[in-house]
Amino acid sequence: MTLFISLQSFSQRKYQKSEYSKYLEQHPFGSISENYVLILSGYFDDCGEFGGHEETIELTRIDRKLTAIITIFDNNCDGNTAAKLDSQSYLVKEATVPLFQDYLNQLLTKSLAYYIPYHVGNTYTAILDFKKINDSEELDDTFKRVHLVYPSVSSKWPAFEKLKYNIINQ
Repeated sequence: MTLFISLQSFSQRKYQKSEYSKYLEQHPFGSISENYVLILSGYFDDCGEFGGHEETIELTRIDRKLTAIITIFDNNCDGNTAAKLDSQSYLVKEATVPLFQDYLNQLLTKSLAYYIPYHVGNTYTAILDFKKINDSEELDDTFKRVHLVYPSVSSKWPAFEKLKYNIINQ
């Protein structure tokens, strides 16, 4: 009986949470940690049904600071793998966080709207996924927590461009 009581008291011991853990629990993007990244992307059909280019905004934590990495890829109209044209990192200020929330709300609404498949159009996505160590690493979809897709058959969706502009000029 003595052994049971001592094990029970040991198992109920509470460990102190770090200040950083408390911060993540309270933050709107607390899921974006050293292990998860939110990837917002836009694919633009520059070449019609023959291809286009992609732009991404990766919301990640670098040294515990929320950071947006904007990457623009070359077009792949010839069917080859697109190369990175430019990639810039921006520290995300707390005042900018609601802009990301607003963008995700709009994307969710757009992704639930009526859609007829086409061969051309721009596509906007948001994926909260387990962070890859390198580009060749394949990940299991079980780590994916959010996956929104909005296929737009009209012109560029202004919300993506507006978010990029606000990140760069914050």
